[in-house]
Amino acid sequence: LTEKLPVRPYLKKGQWENAQIEQLLQLALADSKSSSEEVMQGYFQVLAGKILQQLPMKNADSVVDDALRSILLYIGAHYTESLSRKEIAKAVGYNESYISHLFADTLKITLPEYIHSLRMRDATKLLTQTDIPVTRIALDLGFGSLRNFNRVFLKWYGMTPTQYRRK
Repeated sequence: LTEKLPVRPYLKKGQWENAQIEQLLQLALADSKSSSEEVMQGYFQVLAGKILQQLPMKNADSVVDDALRSILLYIGAHYTESLSRKEIAKAVGYNESYISHLFADTLKITLPEYIHSLRMRDATKLLTQTDIPVTRIALDLGFGSLRNFNRVFLKWYGMTPTQYRRK
């Protein structure tokens, strides 16, 4: 499981209807009341091995690539909305902490920093190429408030959006 991971972490209906798996499951259930914890662990380790043999597998690196791709695509389509890690995780089907670790380990950036980078890219274009009010830009880019937009903008560029527009 360090080199290969399941394409999907479940068996489709009918996929596990294997005689060996069925027999092992029946034995484990029959022995569950009278067997020791070690015996039951043995049953379930063998069952897990048999079930893993039934799952289609792919290289672990491609699983990370697929996960990151789906997360980046989702964020790219929704970064102008109010996004939370929880909402992203739910939408793409990955655990919140997995998404955070994936960003930190693979992209060397936090999830909020990545979202802010997309928003700041658009903000600088809008500030220099349009006369749209700063408040409207902030809200249209998903910041929720002018105060939050100003704080992030100042952190990124060392000046307020209004100062940036004037320059």
